[in-house]
Amino acid sequence: MLTGLMAATLSHDDGRRFVELGWNLERIDMTARLLSSCLADPAATSSWVSVLRSCGSHEAFLRTYRRAADGPTVAEFLLLDRLFPRSAHSALTMVERLLAELDTTSKTTSAPHVHVQDEARQIAGRTRASLEFQIIDELMNHLPALLSLLQDSCSTISAHITQRYFPHHALSR
Repeated sequence: MLTGLMAATLSHDDGRRFVELGWNLERIDMTARLLSSCLADPAATSSWVSVLRSCGSHEAFLRTYRRAADGPTVAEFLLLDRLFPRSAHSALTMVERLLAELDTTSKTTSAPHVHVQDEARQIAGRTRASLEFQIIDELMNHLPALLSLLQDSCSTISAHITQRYFPHHALSR
C-alpha cells in the first residue's frame, strides 16, 4: 500500500531517491540475514521455501526454476538474478543508480564518468561486481563470506550516505 501511495503521490525528487535507497539497502541486508539463517541445515527444503516466502519471492522462484527449492538455486535466485527486482544484484544496481542521481558533484564536472568519487557508490559497485562475477557452482562454498560482505557493505554504504547527506545526524551518534 505504501509503495502504491508513494508511486501515485511522491515527486520523483531526492526525497523519493532516499526512500528507495533505504528500501534497497534494507532488502539486501534482510535477504542476506534470511539466507544466513538457513546455513545451519542447508538440506532442509522447508527452510529454503520459508526464506523465499519471507522475501516475497516464492512464486517468482517457481516460475523461474520450475522445480522444488534447494539451497543453491534459492541462493542463486535471491542473490544473482538480474530480472528479479528483489535480488541482491538488482537492489545493488538500483542503489548505484540512485546514488548517481543524487551525486551533485558529477553533474557539475566536465567529465562526470571519468572517476566516481562517491565512496558509497564505489562500495555498491564493487559489491555488485563481486555478485556479478560469482561462479554459480561455487556459490554455496562462498555463501557465508558473501552474505557477510553484503551486510558489511550495506552498513558501510549507509554510514557514507549519512555522513555525506546528513552530517548533523552523523555527528549526534
